[in-house]
Amino acid sequence: MRRRIFPLTAFSIAVILLITGVSLILFFSESLFQIKTVTIAGNPETVNTSVLSRQKNLLLLSQNKLKQELIAASPWIEDVEVKKQFPSTLQLVIHERIAIAEYQDEANRFFLDKTGRLMPVLSVKNFNTVQVFCSIAEKSTGQTVTNQLVLHGLLLIDAFKKTVGNEIFKLTCQEDVKTIQLSLPDTTVLVSADSEPEKTVSSLQLLLKQFRIEGNRPETIDMRFEKPVLIPNGIEVPVLSIPETSEEASQDATKI
Repeated sequence: MRRRIFPLTAFSIAVILLITGVSLILFFSESLFQIKTVTIAGNPETVNTSVLSRQKNLLLLSQNKLKQELIAASPWIEDVEVKKQFPSTLQLVIHERIAIAEYQDEANRFFLDKTGRLMPVLSVKNFNTVQVFCSIAEKSTGQTVTNQLVLHGLLLIDAFKKTVGNEIFKLTCQEDVKTIQLSLPDTTVLVSADSEPEKTVSSLQLLLKQFRIEGNRPETIDMRFEKPVLIPNGIEVPVLSIPETSEEASQDATKI
């Protein structure tokens, strides 16, 4: 019996050519587009290299997926640009988080950005940061602080740095009365946990300017009330309790 030969249709030919083409691309791309060089614009120490070690082929690499993996695995990275330079170079442009505070206990030391993100210590950088003396439950890099007093204090520090400068050197939390204590040279500032950071810093900026003109600073500036209360040197401040009225707080103090 003679076999009947059926001619290939145009669709069948197209499928065969497509499969052959894809196979050839995959075969040659394994060697032709193998990642051989990674260039990093920024601090290489902030990059989790284990994420990069999994990347083999530049052609098949998903830029968005790699970006998300790098941000998730690298606490210091706020954003990253992933660029391909064919045939074999991967380029990363790192946008680092800005450290504004530092926390240290007996077992841990972290830097914090304005959002409360915990970041590991870097060996190649020193930061002019505020020391944090507050309760922080989170103890792993990459976590975000949940203590609301700390988070509010970080917003105050960030706003202060942008408008006034780096005078704040310590952040202390009075947990029982929901009070934030900011330490400046020769002055302590008391702020309530529900204050507006920008408004508070703006008022504080005007006060500090006035003190510079007068050549004298009060020992404590209590900004937990509608009008700031100035407490001169030598007067003991009951920082662990909030007076019910500003009149009560103004005893032995100068009220503006």
